[in-house]
Amino acid sequence: MIRAARVRVIPRVLSVLAALFVSAALLGASGCTPLGGASAQAPTSPAGITGEITSVEPSERPGVVCTMLVEGGKQPAGAASDKAMVTVTDETRITRANEQESAQSLAVGMTVRVWFEGPVAESYPVQGTAGFVEIQ
Repeated sequence: MIRAARVRVIPRVLSVLAALFVSAALLGASGCTPLGGASAQAPTSPAGITGEITSVEPSERPGVVCTMLVEGGKQPAGAASDKAMVTVTDETRITRANEQESAQSLAVGMTVRVWFEGPVAESYPVQGTAGFVEIQ
C-alpha cells in the first residue's frame, strides 16, 4: 500500500517540476530580469523631460531618495513639460552610458533625461515620479 502511494506521488512531483522548469524558461525567453538586474538601456518612448538639474533635495520619506528640479529649453515631441519637479524613489532606475548609477550620483548641473512612472500632475512645473533617469 505504501509502495502504491509512492508510485502515484512521483509522477505528480515530476509534473510540478516540469511545469516550474517550463515557466522559468518562458520568463527567461520573454526578457524578464530579476530584481536588481533590470536593463540599463533607456526606454524607447520619448522622455518626459530633458534638461539640467537645478536643485536636488534629499528626502526622509520612506521609499523616496530625493526630489530634483529639472529645467530644459525646447523639448522634443512627447515631452511632458520644459520644467519638472521629479521624485526619485528606491525603484527609479538611473544610468549613465548604459551603466547603473545610484541616486546619490544625481547633482546640480547634470543634464538628464527623465521618463515618468505613473501619473504626472499637470501643474507648472509638472510633478511626477521618475521611473528611469538617464544622465547625459
